[in-house]
Amino acid sequence: MLSNRSIATNCLFLFAYLTTSAQEVQSVRLSQFRQNNGLSSNYVTKIQNDGYGFLWIGTQEGLNVFDGSYFLTFSNQSDSNQNIGGSLVQDLIEDHKRSLLWVQTAFGPVCAFDLRSRTITRAITQDGRNQPYSEVWARCFGLHEDVLWIGGLNTISAYHIPSNSFLNINHIEMSLVDKGEYNINKITHDVFGNTWLMMDGSGVVIVNESMEIIKSFDANMLDNGNDQKLFFWDVVTDGEHIYMASSWGLLHLKTAKAPEEINLIRDTPRIFSETAVMSLASVSGSVLLLSTTDNVFKYNLKEQKVQRLVTTDEAHQGIANVFEIVYVDTTDQVWLGTQSGLLSFSYGNSPFTSFSQSEDSDLKINHLYALLPESDHKILAGGSNGVYEIDELTSQIVQLDTAKTNFLIFKDNEKNVFVSSASDLFVLKDGQRVPPVHLKNIPSDLNGNRLNAAINYNDSLIILSSFVQKGFTVWNTNHNHATTFHHDSIQGQIPELRSINNLFKSRNRDVLVLSSNSVVRFNPINNDHGTYVLKKPISNKRLNNFMDMNESEDSYFLGTYGDGLIETDKQFNVKRIYTTHDGLSNDCIYRVFNVDDKKMVMTSNNGLSILDLETGKTSTYYEGDGLHGNGFEQFCGYQKDNKIYAGGPGGFTVINTDLLPTSNPAPVLYPTGIQVDTPEEKIDSTDLFMSSFTIPNDAFKTTLNFVSPDYKNPQRMTYRYKIKELSKDWVLLGNQNFVDLIGINPGTYHFEVQATNSLGMDSVPLEIKLDFLPKWYQTHWFKVVMLLAVALLIYFIQRYRMIQIQKQQQIRTEIANDLHDDIGSTLNSLKIFTHLAQYEPENKDHLLQIEESITSATVGLRDMIWVLEDEQDTVYEVMERIQKFAQPICLANTIEFKTHVNADSDLYISKKVKRNFLLIAKECINNSMKYAQCNQIVVSLEHSKSGLIMIIEDDGIGFDTNEVTRGKGLESIQYRAKQIQFECKIEALIGQGTRIELIGKRGK
Repeated sequence: MLSNRSIATNCLFLFAYLTTSAQEVQSVRLSQFRQNNGLSSNYVTKIQNDGYGFLWIGTQEGLNVFDGSYFLTFSNQSDSNQNIGGSLVQDLIEDHKRSLLWVQTAFGPVCAFDLRSRTITRAITQDGRNQPYSEVWARCFGLHEDVLWIGGLNTISAYHIPSNSFLNINHIEMSLVDKGEYNINKITHDVFGNTWLMMDGSGVVIVNESMEIIKSFDANMLDNGNDQKLFFWDVVTDGEHIYMASSWGLLHLKTAKAPEEINLIRDTPRIFSETAVMSLASVSGSVLLLSTTDNVFKYNLKEQKVQRLVTTDEAHQGIANVFEIVYVDTTDQVWLGTQSGLLSFSYGNSPFTSFSQSEDSDLKINHLYALLPESDHKILAGGSNGVYEIDELTSQIVQLDTAKTNFLIFKDNEKNVFVSSASDLFVLKDGQRVPPVHLKNIPSDLNGNRLNAAINYNDSLIILSSFVQKGFTVWNTNHNHATTFHHDSIQGQIPELRSINNLFKSRNRDVLVLSSNSVVRFNPINNDHGTYVLKKPISNKRLNNFMDMNESEDSYFLGTYGDGLIETDKQFNVKRIYTTHDGLSNDCIYRVFNVDDKKMVMTSNNGLSILDLETGKTSTYYEGDGLHGNGFEQFCGYQKDNKIYAGGPGGFTVINTDLLPTSNPAPVLYPTGIQVDTPEEKIDSTDLFMSSFTIPNDAFKTTLNFVSPDYKNPQRMTYRYKIKELSKDWVLLGNQNFVDLIGINPGTYHFEVQATNSLGMDSVPLEIKLDFLPKWYQTHWFKVVMLLAVALLIYFIQRYRMIQIQKQQQIRTEIANDLHDDIGSTLNSLKIFTHLAQYEPENKDHLLQIEESITSATVGLRDMIWVLEDEQDTVYEVMERIQKFAQPICLANTIEFKTHVNADSDLYISKKVKRNFLLIAKECINNSMKYAQCNQIVVSLEHSKSGLIMIIEDDGIGFDTNEVTRGKGLESIQYRAKQIQFECKIEALIGQGTRIELIGKRGK
């Protein structure tokens, strides 16, 4: 869907803007974001930077929030609390007072986004005349204090935010209706509280705080001779000046308190009055950024100076079709909205300016080996495919020579420019190659030496070095004399001096020669020299591959290929070694430059490193920071005044050391959401200032999201976290900005996360208290209940044990009493009968009595032992014991004895029941044999729901229970039944036998 702006611009006849090759331009490095990066649509309609540092981008297909790395999209397909009700975003405006973002979509409601929770807290579905916004084309916002102005095609409303109601502006609307169809496209406010309504085709209407129209500018009053229809596409204000981007170019109006002093100012440069201006952005109140259909410009209002912005990226040459420009002062970043995506670049004040391709031709720099500033803005560069001259002001590149692989460019004291290529040594004069012999006598053996370094030692001495094992040469230009020093030179032998990487002139005027395995100190005046071998302090391992060096007041700094930066004292004793572990971009350092004894700037084969000599901290920079690329070349570097020139593959970079940051701001870190996965649902919560969160007890995964907005080097933003209760050590996450927590035990934890940006600055640690709720069986009350239950169980077990011990003690006491009564009396009888047998040996009855007493005592003892045996505490054993007792005596008396068991034979009964069952059975059986004159005795044991039943019955003569006097036998049966809490029933009828029934529990 094309906006009105797009349709109009396609119909405009634009004046050509003619430029010359000398036109001043500014080269910028663009970053682009498209749908494949996560943007909801390539057609960007609106950009808004919020107070927390996040970027909101409106598109044809939804609203996006961007943190530099990731896009989060809101649309009419989002959840209800994030559904903006439409697709095409028409306008965005931030309400700083309430931390809201107001969103207007085409034919959709006006939504208020809470910037902290990123949820919609308010939706306005009708305008001030109760017209549904689904039927009204609302296009723009204006916000002043508590009033949100909403304008569009035949609609204008003033919404009072605190009261959630519309103000009465019927008189304003009627005045606009009188002008015919009105189409409000832009709204702004000035410092006097006036509201400016810009209407396509009609002009501008100004309303004061009392809701009165105080002035109007009809289209004919703004006309500059343009025959196109008037469209307003953008507006910026510094309060006192209003600048409008329109189809009639840039319109400038000055505001004032008095309406008659509000005037149109016709001071617009011709380039912006003869062509449509699509978008505007204000920079520091004195500079405007403007876009036309073909270009983006920087317009200095004070100096009335126009500068065209260009890019070395062929895909965006000219930076065309920019419909939205936003400048963010906190990050010094410019954002461009186009129909092909979102673009951005760093605004001025960057310390880095890169050069790789000529502004006015297809000429490219492939690979540089040497650089030399020739004048204030002209630079000579030696590359793999020629020698170039570059103009810093215009970005024009001219190829001066086609010599291959030019390793060194240097000037002598007479300003002659020498170039050492892979094949020869020549001189550049007026941009032309001149054989050096035409200027002066140069030592012939330098011609093929492949020189890599040169030092103008004084007015007459030049020191030149070779990297092809030909040492270095001291050339006296006054006397045309040269002496070469290397490992096997006859006149200038210096042991171990073979391949030379670089030369350095120290503050005490020594020449320090850097080779692959040592540093040679050399004085070219007296040829005095000394060799230094550097070793690591602890391991004593030799350091090698010295590529370049520099010095401060009390230290030398040597760049090595593989061992980082070595700091030594002035006697080359190693003080400290800086490596990637200390923040360097790479351990392979090529060139080292000193900046005011405060910083050391180092190039490498992967980025640029800057060491702060006061703090010892390092910061790193890469292509994304504005460098020509990440790679530099070994010999390619030169320092002049406040600039460092360094290059390599793909071009070179000019580093303005005055603009290097003296302090780096720490990144700001926000929690952007917590997601909790449960079996039933997924909980998603966002609060940029979240400090605590409760996780339900059915959560199986918790994800914490966090981000530090970074739009310059987001790929180098790293994160780390720790959970204090689990570990004191940080867990490194790299670029990952989320943490999944799984299997965390219930409890309170303190989650801490920290961000580190590309400059090595750490954010203030962000801490969130997490309360993981326990499951019901993990709660404190459950644990207390379980503890009480265990305590009660232990108590009852102990009590049961004590009761059992008491019962056993009681049984033992009863058995002891029985033994005392039965065995004791039997033994006494035995003693008596024994005495009688001694005095009356002829009386055999005494011996029979003795035999009966011994038999009775033996049976009693066996019964007691049987009662105490645990493994015989069953129904089966009880019946077996009764049968062993009764069977012999019944057989001797010709009485039939039967048993019947209707229970599990292994059914347990207590010792007390077992003992009394036996004694009761014996008593009953003895009584039946003595008195019943029976023929049959039956003993039965049954187990039922009511308990255990023992029945002893005979078929004897019986007795009358009402008349018989109960003897000790029946009383003993009743007593023993009562002891074991059994009910004893005695049934007897004369002539029908006797039945004794015991009913009760088995006992414990």
